[in-house]
Amino acid sequence: MRNGTAPLDVTARVSCRWRDGEFYPVRVIERRKRDPERGGGPLKGDATDFEYYVHYEQCACGYACATIAWTHA
Repeated sequence: MRNGTAPLDVTARVSCRWRDGEFYPVRVIERRKRDPERGGGPLKGDATDFEYYVHYEQCACGYACATIAWTHA
């Protein structure tokens, strides 16, 4: 993610990297502490400790899509 300071607040609007490697505008819907047992290594006490459930307000097709996904900082 970029254009924001993590940990991000719910409703924050930032850019997030999509599968095609490009950044698209998203809105944070939910935030949770990352579970180190599900991968990603141990918690570090910084912004990388969080995962975000985001709504992509525009996707690679150029339209406003209802794409929602969990992502990390």
